[in-house]
Amino acid sequence: MSRRSPARVELFFKDICDLKERVRFLDSHGFCSYNLVNKNKADALNDWVQAIREVSPNANICCHYSLKYNKVPRKGPKEQEERLLSALQLSRANEVLIISGSGQKTAWNTVSALEAVKSASLPHSVPLLAVAYNPYFPEKQDQEEENHRLKEKLESGCITKVYLQFGSDLDRLRNGLEYLHKLKASKSFSIAGSLFLPTAQLISQQKFRPWNGVFLSQEFLSGPENAKAVLHEMVNQYRTNNVEILWEAPGIRTEKDVKLVLELTGAVDAEKHKGSLTSSVNANNSPQQKRLKISDNFHLSRRSKEPCLLIFGNHDVRIRDNRSLEAATSAHETVLPVFLWTVEDRGYVTGAVQVVLKDALRSLNSSLESFNLSLACFNCPDNDNHGVTTIKEITEKLGAKAVFWNRECTTEGRDRDSKRKAALESYGISVIESQSSLLYDPDKMDLTSGFHGGHWGTLMPFLKQCKMKFGEPIRPTPYHDTFGLLQSVQSPTYPKTSSIDDLNMARISGKQLWDEPIRKRFPMNEKLALEAMESFCRSGLKSYEQERSRADKEGATGCLSHHLRIGTLSPNQLYWRIEDSGLSYDKVKTFSRRLFWRDLAYYQLACFPNMRYKCIRSHYEDLEWVIGEEEKRRFNAWKRGKTGFPIVDAAMRELYETGWITQSLRMVVASFLVEYLRVNWTKGCEWFHYTLVDADSAINPMMWQNAGKSGTDQWNFILSPTTASQDPSGNYTRRWVPELSKLSTAALVHRPWEATEEQLESAGIVLGETYPHRIIRDLKAERNRSVDATLEMRRRSQQFNSDRGYDLIHLPNGDTTVVFTKKEYRLDSNGQLFKDDDLRQITRQKMSGNKAKLKSKRNAKAKSLKL
Repeated sequence: MSRRSPARVELFFKDICDLKERVRFLDSHGFCSYNLVNKNKADALNDWVQAIREVSPNANICCHYSLKYNKVPRKGPKEQEERLLSALQLSRANEVLIISGSGQKTAWNTVSALEAVKSASLPHSVPLLAVAYNPYFPEKQDQEEENHRLKEKLESGCITKVYLQFGSDLDRLRNGLEYLHKLKASKSFSIAGSLFLPTAQLISQQKFRPWNGVFLSQEFLSGPENAKAVLHEMVNQYRTNNVEILWEAPGIRTEKDVKLVLELTGAVDAEKHKGSLTSSVNANNSPQQKRLKISDNFHLSRRSKEPCLLIFGNHDVRIRDNRSLEAATSAHETVLPVFLWTVEDRGYVTGAVQVVLKDALRSLNSSLESFNLSLACFNCPDNDNHGVTTIKEITEKLGAKAVFWNRECTTEGRDRDSKRKAALESYGISVIESQSSLLYDPDKMDLTSGFHGGHWGTLMPFLKQCKMKFGEPIRPTPYHDTFGLLQSVQSPTYPKTSSIDDLNMARISGKQLWDEPIRKRFPMNEKLALEAMESFCRSGLKSYEQERSRADKEGATGCLSHHLRIGTLSPNQLYWRIEDSGLSYDKVKTFSRRLFWRDLAYYQLACFPNMRYKCIRSHYEDLEWVIGEEEKRRFNAWKRGKTGFPIVDAAMRELYETGWITQSLRMVVASFLVEYLRVNWTKGCEWFHYTLVDADSAINPMMWQNAGKSGTDQWNFILSPTTASQDPSGNYTRRWVPELSKLSTAALVHRPWEATEEQLESAGIVLGETYPHRIIRDLKAERNRSVDATLEMRRRSQQFNSDRGYDLIHLPNGDTTVVFTKKEYRLDSNGQLFKDDDLRQITRQKMSGNKAKLKSKRNAKAKSLKL
């Protein structure tokens, strides 16, 4: 290096000789500012300073002074002050960084030390003083306390520099720098920021034994390439804010280290850095590691100066790993983020989903504002067909010629997107669509009819086809790439937009504000989504396989479905976090497959657009259910949690109050409604669609179709409403059905009708008054009626019956295929239930026929080869 480096280096050495050798090496490369760490009260800091100056006379040296390590044992504040003041007067350094250390603050801390310095009237020859500041605390309260402490330190009037501790959260770094600049309006000080060389050794150490007070993201810890890219963005932040860089210990020791430092700081100018946004993304192109290349379709150097619109939907409310956002910010210098709320949206985004969506939009706007962008919200008029007129008006006022959005792969979303696109393109506006809410694009998937390692529309054939056709899901786009893109765009000013609170969404009136418990339990925020994912993958994932059905155990499930539904978390982020967990396949397979179930639901919806209302097995529309007043009585009791079956009632009460229940409980209450109460599954589907915070137009009807026996699959089990295996302790039911909480055993909590009169009286229960009688008394008889109704319907629909008694359905391409049918519903051509011997004989004949066909193909192939 020919010029002197402005960066500082923290020195780590064995002895004086090693120290001098290191300084010679660094001096030869242009470094001349050093920090000396104080890890022991016996540290000979002045001797070290002298040794450095023998090699580099003009070196600028900062000595750390640890209040913890220099504390006088069993002495009061007076003795501590004397030691500090003496050390400052004797110090030969240019600066002294006073550090109190992480952990609980004591009476002798940095604030009290600075007060002592202020009162001491020290000579001007003492070194300049600096303090440390950590902007990376994950908890808001901890960060507020840290901010307050810094303000107290600066009020002493002794501080000339603030050292930022190391972390990797770019948003928190930016917030911290904004706070420091606010303080600089009244206080004069410079800023230095810590960086570490992103070596594999350091990352491994921090991953498994992190230092106190150092907060590093999973992205940074995933490997040197990602860590390096994060550091690129940190360097950009430091440059923008005139922050001096400190390379912390073990520091810069070799030529390779110097080369890396030049790559990260000295040799990378702003334009080169913009062009390197995808360098870490494309570092490994193996199928298992592939990621979306931001530069596949757009290049930062060719960005258009024309503004564009970036439309967010109700399914992609995030900035991280958002394909459409990446495409828009890669292609245009000016981007207007937009959210449209139309009459069509209000028709299917209802109830609890509106509550969490509104909260998520507030968080999205806050995130965008931190990049000097703003979410422009519009209440579209009722006569504005899918918001087309509103979009056209916005583009005309801005002079925009391009609109970006992520496709919503629902029936309603397809209809909206196709109409918007056709209309906008007719006006000469380009529409760029992406897909960012599923692992795979359902429009590119095709399952042929027949049996392929599993019945059509079931998980394993779908999963195998996805992996065979598309490979592994793509890696999520690293946040540092997105951060860099957002830092480099601007937002145009657009008048007359609505605020999020002005949207005709989740407006709750009346005395009972039913949205409050939902908002309290499910705050919608990208950071919270990532933290919840990280927490579950670190602690809950390893026991998920065994405990996922437990409703009485906190953390037994991931509770991430609402984040996936609204899009505050991307499925790719979750998939790869599971894959990178280091847990064995047996530990993660079920949870990981949940994401493929999710994609499967959307594929089914693409094939059967009306499956929320119409049976996929079309002949099941003729299935007999209870009707009239009896249906109303049963359904209302189920909805309100007053069926007299405690586990069902507990789940339905939790659902109504908070908008969520575990998957196992959803299956319990769905099975109870259709198999025992014999109420049409579409009723339950609509109630869930209104009450669930994760109500999904694909997943919800898929589950209810399968529960109602009319989907591509049938539940090959019946969940008992009395054994309540989901709540063996009874604690879950006691919480949500407090009327029964005083019963002495879990068995009685789940079956209070088995309690004696004395037990009921002791628990303060009067069945029929304080808690309802069972809505149906004979579960077995009701279940038999359900089976009989299904068999009668199938006998009337023999044309939909295969030779083995399975249901047949018509696919969109005109083919007919077999779908799984429970054994108790399989009928022969005479309408009689198959016997086991009959089924075995048919199976043998089919296998024999398949072998004969295979042999014939082989013979034909051999013959053609000879020819």
